[in-house]
Amino acid sequence: MNKYISVLLICAAILIFCGSAAATVTEQTVIPNNNNVNLTVANDNGARMNNSENDSYSFYPGSGSGGLNALKITDNSTDSNTGKVVFTDSQSGTFYLTYTGGKGYADAGILMVAINGTLPDNFQLKIDASGYQWIPAINGLPPLFADITFNSSTVNETFLKSDFSYGPQTWKPYWSANYPLYEKQNMSDTANTFSIMFIDLYAGLLRSSGYSETLNDLGMIKINYEFLNLPLGSLAAFNGYAYSEYVKYNLAYSGLTGLTLSPKVQLILQVTM
Repeated sequence: MNKYISVLLICAAILIFCGSAAATVTEQTVIPNNNNVNLTVANDNGARMNNSENDSYSFYPGSGSGGLNALKITDNSTDSNTGKVVFTDSQSGTFYLTYTGGKGYADAGILMVAINGTLPDNFQLKIDASGYQWIPAINGLPPLFADITFNSSTVNETFLKSDFSYGPQTWKPYWSANYPLYEKQNMSDTANTFSIMFIDLYAGLLRSSGYSETLNDLGMIKINYEFLNLPLGSLAAFNGYAYSEYVKYNLAYSGLTGLTLSPKVQLILQVTM
């Protein structure tokens, strides 16, 4: 069941793929704008941070190139600073969403999943995530160690074909239009469209170097995934976004942290079956 969410602020990318063709899903709609737009999350419980009292986040990455390396994706649990490009043919595995920006944290991590091809009615994607949770501080500063709690299962949910609310389309939310869903995507191939959903990971991101104490998974969000009945030849792309409730020097505008993604820090999982 989808709940309303405003979308997040873009922050990094992670992907999985494997094919072509357009996925057909009931009640889909193309994302109405690439920037400053409201979107829904696919979680049964909706958005964790209900800052607008309608299960919504503000998706507003701003403009320009600032903050491109703040959010990264990696398959390395011992290195939170280096984003990687990783290819795999496994339909199950583990990756990490990590934050290394100067602000030191993001209150929420959101996963975008995009898949091309025709999804069967019995399609499933199982997501089990873990990470830290806290109450956002209105001063816009990173949370104190005493105020954070590690949760070994922030999200443990199975997502279905019907959870893909958006598409068919070839691009993802970003400050500029027509931004590719995955690295080296052929944007001129307009027939290779994707269905998209957003998953609130119910955990925040912490820069481990900001704490003298040892953080579980170096403050990253750990994401275990498993596809069931993903058709041969389909391509699935994961992208990471991050949201902050308050900004240190602009407290009146929740969500305007200006975090953006960089194609150089993507994790790409190649599903070839």
